[in-house]
Amino acid sequence: MTVTHTKEAKPTAAESAPEKPAKAKREPKEPNAKKDAKSKQPAPKRVPKGPAPDMTLQDLNEQYVAHLAASGKSHGTCFSYQLEMNTACRVIGGDTKLASLTAKDVHKFFNSGPVTLLKSGRPKAKPSVDKTRRVLRLALVWAESKKWIEKAPLPEAESK
Repeated sequence: MTVTHTKEAKPTAAESAPEKPAKAKREPKEPNAKKDAKSKQPAPKRVPKGPAPDMTLQDLNEQYVAHLAASGKSHGTCFSYQLEMNTACRVIGGDTKLASLTAKDVHKFFNSGPVTLLKSGRPKAKPSVDKTRRVLRLALVWAESKKWIEKAPLPEAESK
């Protein structure tokens, strides 16, 4: 009499694993919900449409960065633009009224040490200098489009 041994088939890992419950679908978040949760700064104060004679450079800083965030710019972009605007506030003065800002003030900022030089005293790379200048220029042009200032006080605009 011949005895044949048959191997019983062992269940595969997929068969022996307990069933996992189906994942519940998440509700879609609002686009800026993540950014708002990370933001530790209070919302900028509301500025009326039209001329804003009391608006300062610091107010523009807050309003412009909030505008960038609301328009969907990344957290990194908003952060780097805010750093550049903070430089402008330090050099020109955050309490400087936009209405009193002149092209000469902006030109002076564009050529100042914090814009053109590293802390070590060596010159900054051209793209870094260009970015700092661009951010202030864009913020001033944006303020002009909001009619907060009559004309953006840019050095190029006066020489034409």
